[in-house]
Amino acid sequence: MLDDGWVYDHYDQYMGYSVYRKSVSVGSVMRNSSIVFEFTKRTDKRDADTFGFKEGRYIYGAYHYPVPQDLRERIKSERDFPVRISKELCKILTERLAKNLIEDEFADLCAFLKDLKTELQAAINPKISQSEQKNAFIKALRRAEAGHPAVYNLEDSRSEIIEDNILHQAYDQAGLEWKTK
Repeated sequence: MLDDGWVYDHYDQYMGYSVYRKSVSVGSVMRNSSIVFEFTKRTDKRDADTFGFKEGRYIYGAYHYPVPQDLRERIKSERDFPVRISKELCKILTERLAKNLIEDEFADLCAFLKDLKTELQAAINPKISQSEQKNAFIKALRRAEAGHPAVYNLEDSRSEIIEDNILHQAYDQAGLEWKTK
């Protein structure tokens, strides 16, 4: 991170992590930003069959769409950017991006599930210690998450439930004890 221009800020005693900061231009933020649609979805039979969710349960989900090129300047000019955008702009983005939200999220969760299984399977190594194996699983999990717009790091979200289920299976295969949250 230091090589990429990040500067150490402080250590957060309460949360137990170091905080770094970096000054960037709004233009670079916009190039790397996304519009996130958060939702609660009632689990249907397809979700239950594919991901093992309990049918009829309401679960949080999200999907990240790239910021549309033609709307970047308008978004940057919003008075409360980056905290919130106007209702009018929100409506425009919703009409344009959220047409296939549920299908896009489902398709990406399927791809994420496949990538996660592959990464965790490849990380299993009986020749390393339990601590090293757990670290290998965490690194594999982060690699699998990268680039998936449906990954939503919120406890009990759709992607987190998939992660827990597949990670639990990987722990079992590696002979590690699974500890619940």
